[in-house]
Amino acid sequence: MDAPVTLESILTILGVIVAIVAGLTAIGMLIKWINGAHDKMEQWDNYAEKLDALDKKIQDQQTDLDAKLQQMRAEQGIMMSSMLAVLDGLTQLKCNGPVTEAKKELIKYLAESK
Repeated sequence: MDAPVTLESILTILGVIVAIVAGLTAIGMLIKWINGAHDKMEQWDNYAEKLDALDKKIQDQQTDLDAKLQQMRAEQGIMMSSMLAVLDGLTQLKCNGPVTEAKKELIKYLAESK
């Protein structure tokens, strides 16, 4: 039994096809939006990893700087002691004037810096 093809049945079939296409389009757009949100979350994760790596690098550089600063302070202490010894030797050789003044300034600086 063949049903007669009527305008109403054609419009019903077209309506079903349009509804299916619209539903598939909506699902496609939803999937695209979810993928975009997922990509943004991955970007934030990448940013967090990069920030952690940068933070570690900064901490390592700070540790290196602290070690170098400590070494420089030790070297400066040796140089100051050596300078004081030289100035003291010069004053013992009766070199007065600028030598005596430099020795006083160095002793004052060393006392203030401790």
